[in-house]
Amino acid sequence: INETITSSQHLSITSSVMPRQTCPFMVSPISIDPNQGSGFNNAGGCKAVKYTLTVGNDVGTSCRFYASMYNFTAEAEQLYIRNPERTILYNDIAQFVIPAVAPAASINTLITSGISRIRGLLMIPIVNQTSNGCNGLNSMQSPFSTCPATTFPYARITNFQIQISGRPVFATPIQYAFQFYNQNLRPELSINGGSLRSIGMSSGCISKTDFESGYGYYYVPLTHYENEAEDNTSKSIQILFQNNTVGINLDYIVYVYFEKQININISNG
Repeated sequence: INETITSSQHLSITSSVMPRQTCPFMVSPISIDPNQGSGFNNAGGCKAVKYTLTVGNDVGTSCRFYASMYNFTAEAEQLYIRNPERTILYNDIAQFVIPAVAPAASINTLITSGISRIRGLLMIPIVNQTSNGCNGLNSMQSPFSTCPATTFPYARITNFQIQISGRPVFATPIQYAFQFYNQNLRPELSINGGSLRSIGMSSGCISKTDFESGYGYYYVPLTHYENEAEDNTSKSIQILFQNNTVGINLDYIVYVYFEKQININISNG
């Protein structure tokens, strides 16, 4: 759409799309002025096109639930309801942010003081808004950024350690990227820990090249516990590391995975 806008003229554009479908609608160039209204505004003979785009959400207050139904024989039904108590286990997520970590800065921060049944920790390095060249726009809010589906390329940390209620997860702090990748990330979502000896081929979702160039996720499995009583005890999580990325301030998004459960009686709901 090409439009000529005279001084003090305001042109609004509305684009409606069907739910759950893409919207191939784009206005350019982008303005950082949030006070021009919804549309174009050429005030005072300004030649630059300015606009504010508001994206709505059509999600309502109700939802549709699909469930499978089965017809049991009398014998199968008796076997099914003989032990009616069922336990459903699932992972929930708690999110934290370590903002504006300067190059060579050392971090020693308490993420949370009380989470039980901890299953894993994921740390995603992204470029801070003061260093991304987008006039203060957060990288995760930019339509031209793949963050946080990808991390900041070649983000590096050193002296990495996690403490659970004061106890270190690693025997010694991790110093190098390849060390972290081989010991923690590569075994995840792979066959037999990605071992070449077991199946004669490499496996896993993220290669070492991916990890170093754009998928530098720092994931640490925390499923090791001595007994159920210890697992159910609330624990604090402390992260220690040094930003070894040259010349860039980074934000670190931290996700803590922990297990929750629901008990259901299948005979009465």
